[in-house]
Amino acid sequence: MKNTIKVALVLAMGLLIPVTVALAENTGSMFSYCWANGIIYSLVIPENAQLSTDLRTNIYIFHNLTGQRPVAEKGPGETGFYNGHFSTVMVDYTPEGIKTLDPNNDGASEFEITSGKMVQNYIKQGYLKITGKGANVDANLVSPGPYINAEK
Repeated sequence: MKNTIKVALVLAMGLLIPVTVALAENTGSMFSYCWANGIIYSLVIPENAQLSTDLRTNIYIFHNLTGQRPVAEKGPGETGFYNGHFSTVMVDYTPEGIKTLDPNNDGASEFEITSGKMVQNYIKQGYLKITGKGANVDANLVSPGPYINAEK
């Protein structure tokens, strides 16, 4: 229980993302899911998660537009994926990025970024900018199927 509270506080303080955006068929938060190399995963934080100084994979957390799930730089099975040890990276859309990815200007991204490579590409194109580092967090990336079905 103590570790669960610790991890919840780290997420609340370190990630600073809104969790009120509902999925199309699911009322779970956008942060319950994460993209990695074009594959959507459920982010599951184990009850016994402990913060560590192990090697970490970047997970990008987006601010100033809704509709974008976090993006892990690497996914399970890829070199550079450190078994769910993540270092959060805060990312904002630039004015050019907002104009391109939210063409109807409703405050929601019309096109989801689905891989670390896309994040890096959009940074190079000037659509995104890194605004800071957040907390380190440990989570499991698992197929979202069982979790979506369980919530219905």
